[in-house]
Amino acid sequence: MVREHERKDREPEPPDERARPDPEPESDAEPEPEPESDAEPESELGTLARPKRGERWLTLGLMCLTAVLCLIGTWSLWGEAVYAVRERRPLDLGELRAAVLDARVSNRYVRAEATLERAPTVRYHRLGDVDGTVLSPVAGQPGLWVEHRVPDRWLGPRFVPPSHLAGRLTRVRDLGAGYWGIGRALEQAGVPGARDAWVLLDGTDPNGSRWAVALVLLLAACAAWNVYGVVRLTRRLPAQ
Repeated sequence: MVREHERKDREPEPPDERARPDPEPESDAEPEPEPESDAEPESELGTLARPKRGERWLTLGLMCLTAVLCLIGTWSLWGEAVYAVRERRPLDLGELRAAVLDARVSNRYVRAEATLERAPTVRYHRLGDVDGTVLSPVAGQPGLWVEHRVPDRWLGPRFVPPSHLAGRLTRVRDLGAGYWGIGRALEQAGVPGARDAWVLLDGTDPNGSRWAVALVLLLAACAAWNVYGVVRLTRRLPAQ
């Protein structure tokens, strides 16, 4: 009897179901995201190592030089680009000796008749041009020259210059980069006021100058891109 009583005393008591805490009900709701911090993320540019001062100035110098050269090229080709987009029907001037040379006919596609003097003529070669180019003065119209191409084998006492002309009429100083040799050739020939003289480029029509429009747009875009890059490089990063 004593052993049975001791055995009963040693048996553990069953756990009290009422004392066990109720399990928390599982929720289907997703956990709420943590509130975002009000501080802005650090800029990626701020984490990068700053370039060396010498390399920075070299980059800025090259970009500025490129922008200046592109602007110079745009300015030098502007006249020919404007000529390419103007009216393609020639302006009839009649006899050149009686024509009035002013802003109305400047940088226009004209058609005219003229008597070209045989002397003095100025001859020069354009870059990449196999045939030579002759500048002949117009009889009765001082300060007006006609540029026409003449092969070397045609030159001589029997050569007759053309009398029916059609091409671009403008001043020598407004010709652009492709015709800088005309002003230099006239100055070397001793022509007074060579840069202010008028010249008619015989055989040049607006369709042949369309390349200048595309090149002007390309150079202007390149200049704008380099200026934008210089502004971005010189602008200071915001304080962190």
